[in-house]
Amino acid sequence: MNKTAQYLRNIYKFPSMEDSQDFEKLIKLNLWTHQDDIAFYRDKERTTKCFTQMLNIKGKDSFIICNQVQQAWEVISDKSHPSNVIAFICDNAGFEFFMELCLADYLYTNYYATSIHFHVKHIPWFILDVTEADIHWMLHHLGKNADKYLQKMSTVWKEHFKTGRWKIVVRKYWTLPIGFTKMKEIDPLLFKMLEEPKVVIIIGDMNYRKLFEDKNLEPSTPISDALAEFHPSNVLLVRVMKSEVCCNIKPSEIEILENLNRNWMDSGLYGFIQFAPKPKVTCDCQGL
Repeated sequence: MNKTAQYLRNIYKFPSMEDSQDFEKLIKLNLWTHQDDIAFYRDKERTTKCFTQMLNIKGKDSFIICNQVQQAWEVISDKSHPSNVIAFICDNAGFEFFMELCLADYLYTNYYATSIHFHVKHIPWFILDVTEADIHWMLHHLGKNADKYLQKMSTVWKEHFKTGRWKIVVRKYWTLPIGFTKMKEIDPLLFKMLEEPKVVIIIGDMNYRKLFEDKNLEPSTPISDALAEFHPSNVLLVRVMKSEVCCNIKPSEIEILENLNRNWMDSGLYGFIQFAPKPKVTCDCQGL
């Protein structure tokens, strides 16, 4: 985490010519954090190697099958948008969640969001799933770290949660054996919460699978069709592919991937950064 904190500090100290470039760096870091379940590692050397490889984000660009980060940035950077809330549907605890906090910090500090919502599970559906208790534990231990910058981050983030600028949202829906498309019917309050943000960032392979209900989709299916009944807001999907569920991939790209690696779908080598804008409401005014 010390290296990542330094990386974030350098982004603030030496920003790119365009904020979109720094945003893209942080999104890619969030993506590749999920390539390996780092929280399982007990070998310090292996963990350090993972971090070093992850920070080499430019070297991994060829493994991003679909990169629509700029489309997402156009919405996120729109400070005239009626909503200035960003929501995260979170995945793993540990370093993976720390990276989400870093991304949230960047968006909040640069006034691209005045409120951040973190949607977490009430129990660890899988062993690494982040819960509210995990967040408080992380903030506590960051405050005890020898790194002064991590201590400062802990203090600032605790204050954000205390004042309500950042919110932890816990709903049982995330651990039900139901995909996202039934949310409006089964948990209308949660669906309404997700209508508020200008962008909902959905992290991780398991959330991706639940979003599309583990359907055997044609990989070329447009993402707007695949989302079906779940489209409360603009949606940004950040996911390392570890299962066969996918959409919005051009047939020509599929052919290339098949030739490169027959197991490309579940190899954990490839990533998606996919953006789906909220459909515009149309009014059929004929006959009025």
